Amino acid sequence: LSVETGGIYFSVHPNRDMRHAVSRQETATLSAHLKYFFDPDVMRKYRPDYVSDAEYQKLLNENKARQSLVQAAAQPGWITPLSGPALHFPKRDDADLARKLTEAQKAAAKLEPVIGGLYSTLKVGESDRPRLDSPRWEAGYDLAMGRVLAAKVRTEAYNAMLAKAKTMKFKNPKNDTWDLEPADTIDVGSALEKDAAKAKEYLGRVVADHPGTPWAMLAAKELETPLGWQWKERYTGVNAPRPEMGNGTPPPPADDKANM
Repeated sequence: LSVETGGIYFSVHPNRDMRHAVSRQETATLSAHLKYFFDPDVMRKYRPDYVSDAEYQKLLNENKARQSLVQAAAQPGWITPLSGPALHFPKRDDADLARKLTEAQKAAAKLEPVIGGLYSTLKVGESDRPRLDSPRWEAGYDLAMGRVLAAKVRTEAYNAMLAKAKTMKFKNPKNDTWDLEPADTIDVGSALEKDAAKAKEYLGRVVADHPGTPWAMLAAKELETPLGWQWKERYTGVNAPRPEMGNGTPPPPADDKANM
């Protein structure tokens, strides 16, 4: 309405001048808690294209990067990265470990084609990315590609590392547990290494070219999490015999009332 009537609108939130993450304690009574605010002078050049639907469709048809970004955003369902993956694998025996690893792989295997489909949609527009002439479209496309590639690498590398563990042997024979930890190295294929480098390139460009914007903030957070994984081994006593209770004497009676 402001644009179509030749006017402007103002942000009147009391915290609008804060340039740090705002806590609830800093939020005034009866004001919405918004965690982040961005400098309006910086954000002015990132305004959306306030045009008619016909003009907007023309913008999309003129550039595959714009078109693929909108198509990716319109895909049904909410795509989330691998959440809460299993990372600890005590080994009772070979069969037990293989079963645990296979079960953990199911979540990654289910997510891989979804992420792959999203990446394929965005990749169609990659050739037209250099022809984008708007900071908003540039930041949006680069962030989307960077995050999708990062999710793709983490998920596929996780799956590959679990498969690799099925034939691994402990360096120390006393150890009995494998722990999977995030790492900057990727040793499960050169293709994933290339995807990881590409993800960092896209995300790094967002941080460098669009400082002080929501896109740069999200890209920086994505870069904080490593893209690869590494195995660590340790001893947890999963196969150690349990101590017996005395010399056959029954355990003392439970005294829950006294403990309370």
